[in-house]
Amino acid sequence: MSKHAGEAQLPHYEIPAPPEPDWLDLLPSIDPTTAAIVFSALLAASIAVHSIKTQRAIARRRATLDVILKLESEPDYQKSAATFRDVRDSNSGLAGLIENKSPSQREKEELLHIINFLNHYELIFCGIRRDTLDELFYFIWFQGPVIKHWEQAKDFVVKARERDNDDEICKQFQVFAESWERNVFVVKRSNKSPKWYLDNPDFDGRFQ
Repeated sequence: MSKHAGEAQLPHYEIPAPPEPDWLDLLPSIDPTTAAIVFSALLAASIAVHSIKTQRAIARRRATLDVILKLESEPDYQKSAATFRDVRDSNSGLAGLIENKSPSQREKEELLHIINFLNHYELIFCGIRRDTLDELFYFIWFQGPVIKHWEQAKDFVVKARERDNDDEICKQFQVFAESWERNVFVVKRSNKSPKWYLDNPDFDGRFQ
């Protein structure tokens, strides 16, 4: 005889599943006045952010223009640029100047002028990296010279790096020149390429 024969059988009950909640009922109700205040605050914040970005862009472009105008009127820069061209076109070239182990006084002065000329590019590109100067504005003005001058100075820079054991010499100059040659901006402010801006000169990029 089974040991469970005398035990009472309990009825089986099905427990119904809880109803699915209406998520809209769980959201707090917001009266129209509160909603209007929230919307106005968000709109004001959006306008403020846009205004700040616009003012920063204007400040960058103004600073870039100031640098360009100052360089164009600076006698030392003009002398450095002229020396760069003269030595570049000489028989020994730029690389030959830095390879000279016993330079004359004139050659030492030429070397300083060339370094000064290359450093002006490095300074500008560091300013662009630091969001002080505007890449698009400078690109539109100087894309061609930047790429050309880097190609002409590349051997000189390589030998200077080897001589001083310093790979940071003219690093930003190289990065920007090579990026622009590939039709790529270094500082990403939009999804438009440099070529797009050259093909659309009426677009001034004020909000970039």
